Amino acid sequence: LFFLEKNIRERIIEDGNNFLTNNSTFSISKSEIENFVKHYPERLSPNVILRPLYQSTILPDVAFVGGGAEVTYWLQLKTVFDFYKISFPQIYLRDSALWLDEQAEQKRLKWNFSIQNIFDDVNFLTKKFTEENSELEIDENLAAIKNEISILQKKILLNDKGMEGFTAATFTQIENQLEQLQKKILQQEKKKNVDAIKQIEKWKEKLFPQNHLQERQMNFIELYLKHGAGFIDILMQHFNPSNTNFKVITA
Repeated sequence: LFFLEKNIRERIIEDGNNFLTNNSTFSISKSEIENFVKHYPERLSPNVILRPLYQSTILPDVAFVGGGAEVTYWLQLKTVFDFYKISFPQIYLRDSALWLDEQAEQKRLKWNFSIQNIFDDVNFLTKKFTEENSELEIDENLAAIKNEISILQKKILLNDKGMEGFTAATFTQIENQLEQLQKKILQQEKKKNVDAIKQIEKWKEKLFPQNHLQERQMNFIELYLKHGAGFIDILMQHFNPSNTNFKVITA
């Protein structure tokens, strides 16, 4: 609980046989605390864990829609509601969405990224782009080589089982060298596509500012000013609290 007085809201701390706050004159003994709660409830404010019970007591509700963290602490309190005989509301996880404007969507299509790719790490995306735009077909060629190595290894072992240890070590070394070669080739290919890779990095940063969800960084007013009331209509069309899937909306 927090102690309220005029413009003060200070967390109440248990200190030995007393309850007090750090930055106010509030200090009361354990023997007096229950009497204080009974006679001065307006001087107490619940914290985030007690708030759901407090909220539903003074404003009974049928349903609660909240974010991930809110839903988590509401779901911990069902037995507390039962104890105080307060109706526990239906809990819904609020909708979350990623907004792709026309420019961002055109780039996604241009780079052949799927909707699922939007959530991939930027390094994965730049690697994917580099490989798909390389004339060397690195992955296919290396996969073919590794397949031939596997076939050769089996033939050797059928002919002489005693070669198993040496064969395994030799082919492991070859595969490691091939992977190093692949990394080197990709580095060279990335240098050829440096401008496109920078664009991909900017695109990813725009969709996930500072590696967070858009909704944590962008205010909806920015989109409302650009699209007008039609923006709300689009959200109403796609949002549904009973469908907890994350939405990707393209404008």
